[in-house]
Amino acid sequence: MIASIFSPIAVLSLIIYWLLLPLWVFMDARKREFKAPLWAILVLITNAVGLIIYLVVRPEFPKCKNCGEQLNNRFVICPYCGIQNKLLCSACKQIIEESWVVCPYCGQNNEAESPDKGLINQDITNYKT
Repeated sequence: MIASIFSPIAVLSLIIYWLLLPLWVFMDARKREFKAPLWAILVLITNAVGLIIYLVVRPEFPKCKNCGEQLNNRFVICPYCGIQNKLLCSACKQIIEESWVVCPYCGQNNEAESPDKGLINQDITNYKT
């Protein structure tokens, strides 16, 4: 009698778990901009194995260089301390990496966009003339 009461509860719990796990992965991957539908399908099919793979390969949120708070991938300026964490192309306003010499989106030369690089380039130019 007790087994017949817990059997439907166990089956229902397993079904809820099986569906909620991919939902959580979908929401987490979407927040990280990391191919949410594909990861949700993988976890739906493979369950715990897919979850472990997802947790190993998912990208971490970037942290502010100044205060260490977690930031969204698209944040240029930290909303907590106001420090600029990423650079924008001067022409197309796309987020670019500090080490990039040319913007891959529009081809604009962005070598002097970083404050440090700009000072170094100015000093070298002034020294040569």
